[in-house]
Amino acid sequence: MSMLIMFASGWWPFTITIISLIGPFVYKQLRAARREDATDDDVPRKRSARLFISSLLVLNAIYISYSLLLQPPPNIFSSLRIPFTTPAPTIRALLLQRSELRADTLPPSWELMLTKLASFEVRTMYSRFGHDVILRCEDCQTYLQFGLFALSTGLLDYIRNIVLYGLVTVRGEGRERLRLLGTGVFVTSAAFEAWWIATVEIQVPRDALTVIMWHDRLYTARQIIFLLVPTIAHNLPASPTKPISPLFLLSRTAMDLSVTKSKTETLDLTHSGAMRDPELRHNVEKWWAHQRQEAEWAREDRRLEEEAERIRLGIRAGDAETGEEDGDLRAKIRRAVRELGKIAWGWEDRGFSARREPAPVPLSQTPNSQPT
Repeated sequence: MSMLIMFASGWWPFTITIISLIGPFVYKQLRAARREDATDDDVPRKRSARLFISSLLVLNAIYISYSLLLQPPPNIFSSLRIPFTTPAPTIRALLLQRSELRADTLPPSWELMLTKLASFEVRTMYSRFGHDVILRCEDCQTYLQFGLFALSTGLLDYIRNIVLYGLVTVRGEGRERLRLLGTGVFVTSAAFEAWWIATVEIQVPRDALTVIMWHDRLYTARQIIFLLVPTIAHNLPASPTKPISPLFLLSRTAMDLSVTKSKTETLDLTHSGAMRDPELRHNVEKWWAHQRQEAEWAREDRRLEEEAERIRLGIRAGDAETGEEDGDLRAKIRRAVRELGKIAWGWEDRGFSARREPAPVPLSQTPNSQPT
């Protein structure tokens, strides 16, 4: 029986609840990662980044759930079920009665808080700013001091979740369109919370038992927003990737072509100058022979070829009869040369083939030809 009571209290219900809530989310993320087709070279990186962001969201959801379910904002009036106007000595006696410490005094911070609660103005700030602000800000006496202390805590909470939302909508994940919208939700929520806390009127009914603790309610609403907004944005469909317009690449391409042209001219002049000197010509031929030999060694090394294929830099030549395709690097180079050939010279078939010339017209079919 004691084991059953131990199981039904403490961390076990929270752990089981979290597993039942987070489990389907993790399963969905894993299935979505498996469904992604490897259509480009960045898919492994994108998949690992999405898995990392999903892990951060799961940890954030666990932290928020723990804060709401197991460690909600403390409130002595709600916990002790006493009226809002209960005198401070009565509150102190009730706390000593329920305290596990065998002493006649409370901790110094609690004694100071009870001394402050003797003022009705501080009690209204207790409803606005919460228990922790009144307890921890020992030097605070005025409304402005308590407000600035509460602002730092709430602002850090918003900054942490805005940073997390920025990771969810990071460039490359296909959710950049949601960045402004979600950030606007957080900023609007922070502004509304600050405005409401600063202007709301604390109403005390006749029985003083149903005073609204605005800090606790707004804290709960804030955590729900922190839980829902990043999760919804992360699970919305990604935007289709838009191809980059060639107009944005013209200036960079022109610059690269200019540098390449200069290097080519310099290489041509250097080669011509080297061929006129017998000693330089001998050194150049010797260097190229050594490079050719190293290239042959590299092409004949099977381990190097396997490693190049593994990192997608293979230069293996394909075979049409056996159905073997070219290596990745070789195929990319052939595609690039073929596209350049289409743009520059109008090649239609292969990048390595010359442009097809029109077939010659037989002499007998020309308009001005005469039979012999």
